[in-house]
Amino acid sequence: MGFDWDNIEGAVAKLEEELGEIREALAAGNEEEARAEVGDLLFAAVNVSRFLKKESGRITGTDHAQIHPSFRRVREACS
Repeated sequence: MGFDWDNIEGAVAKLEEELGEIREALAAGNEEEARAEVGDLLFAAVNVSRFLKKESGRITGTDHAQIHPSFRRVREACS
């Protein structure tokens, strides 16, 4: 599937790739494809956090006040 790396640079590159795929889908007017790519983007973000020695649940819990408004905007944009 292409979501395992030996270093953080590879994980960040995958994160950027997935974001690019979302942008491409949106530019083509394909919101269904963009929604499908969001899962890959989140999975790539979790892998970046793994290299930063942070558990993704702890990141979202610790920074909940900051992430919550952003998450709400993303959720509204996808619905």
